[in-house]
Amino acid sequence: MKVDSLLEKPRKPWVAGLFTFLQPGFGHLYCGSWTKAIHFYLLTKLSIVILGCLLLWFPFPKINVVLVLILIVVLYAFIIRHSVYFARKMGHSYVLKPINRWYFYVLILVLLGTGEALFFDGFVRNSIARAFKVPSGSMVPTFLNGDHVMANNFIYFFKEPERNELITFPYPEDESKIFLKRIIGLPGDTLQVIDKILILNGEKIDDGSYTQRVDPGIIDGRINPGITLALLHYHQIPIL
Repeated sequence: MKVDSLLEKPRKPWVAGLFTFLQPGFGHLYCGSWTKAIHFYLLTKLSIVILGCLLLWFPFPKINVVLVLILIVVLYAFIIRHSVYFARKMGHSYVLKPINRWYFYVLILVLLGTGEALFFDGFVRNSIARAFKVPSGSMVPTFLNGDHVMANNFIYFFKEPERNELITFPYPEDESKIFLKRIIGLPGDTLQVIDKILILNGEKIDDGSYTQRVDPGIIDGRINPGITLALLHYHQIPIL
């Protein structure tokens, strides 16, 4: 039985490539392949998440950022090229499927966009990485007022906090505020500040490279004894 010629419409390679550029896997969906669309979509998104985690884990050489960007571009280029090849392979006898409707394309893009926004705002923001803007000069000269930092939210699942690491944590007296500080004392340590000199376990700490003292006044510790912090939710700030 001959298929009605009205249902035959060749796939345009440039359209497949454009759709893939907009959303990986979308060009393969345009060519009628659900399985390839899902595979390439998941491959791209998982690769971005994994590369992002590796970048947070090994942040120091700035070349890492360039390598990650190159790998993502190469991956995108490969998927776009494959969608163009797949569209050409369909030839001129492609039979339209129910998914080949403009409103279906729009629906898929909206659903994927909404899902990704929720995923990145929820899981990624709380479990992998979170961006902050430094609102004050309390960490000068390490961070200046207005600096942007990225917190690694998962690293302490694999290691214990170490001295001199930079962390973010909810302020115990108001957990809606996120503080950014440097770890000086660890469990079991004894800390003292005498005449603005930091004493750790009886030894003076040379903190001149990351501390500035602009206030000549000294507050009597008996008047302002400070607070004890029990940090339950803290995240490392890698220095890029």
